[in-house]
Amino acid sequence: MRAIAEEIALDIVYEDDDLAIVNKPAGMMVHAGAGATDDARNRGTLVNALLHHFGTLSAIGGNCVRALSIG
Repeated sequence: MRAIAEEIALDIVYEDDDLAIVNKPAGMMVHAGAGATDDARNRGTLVNALLHHFGTLSAIGGNCVRALSIG
């Protein structure tokens, strides 16, 4: 399964060449879960939105999102 870039509004608090701080809306899934396919279960996630905004998420170790949840 591969994440698909989607144009989803993001509340980006800070971004530079190495880091992005995003205020993720409550209820938004971070990424598709196990068993998800290319259908609706793989849409509307934070990963989809980040892929659209940045074009790629990581050149090291494949597509990877490291997240820290605060609050």
